[in-house]
Amino acid sequence: MNSSSSVTIGIIASLIASLMFAVLSRLLAVLNYRSRARRFTGKYRMLDQYNEIPRGGTVVLEYHLWEQLWAPAPVLNVFAEHGTGAKDWTGAVEILGISNVASGFYAHGDGAGGALWLTLASDNQQITEHGIPSDPQYQDFVRRLQRIAR
Repeated sequence: MNSSSSVTIGIIASLIASLMFAVLSRLLAVLNYRSRARRFTGKYRMLDQYNEIPRGGTVVLEYHLWEQLWAPAPVLNVFAEHGTGAKDWTGAVEILGISNVASGFYAHGDGAGGALWLTLASDNQQITEHGIPSDPQYQDFVRRLQRIAR
């Protein structure tokens, strides 16, 4: 065997090892993201901030593994369906590190929306939802969300 074939074999082996490392590290990251997202996902009942009176709506948090395969962090899709006259909205929030906080945005069908952040309670059964509309004519809102389904 001459030296050029040894170099070629070395380069190919190095490329294969690099590819295996990249695939393995991505797989571990995805599994980590999924476990972090699982704490948040589910269907929640909207409650008043203070009295915990049901407001007649639900919020659904979803995590889709295949849509997020190459995402740099776990991102949850948020769907709010109001039972009252308020507008339904959708959004997306990114779970920040290993914390119980996710932040992102929400938007109504007409394009209006704002900033959104969710704080998961230590028992994983309630979320405090904070919204800051981008339009100053609307007030900030805070709601408590009670898990009703996983």
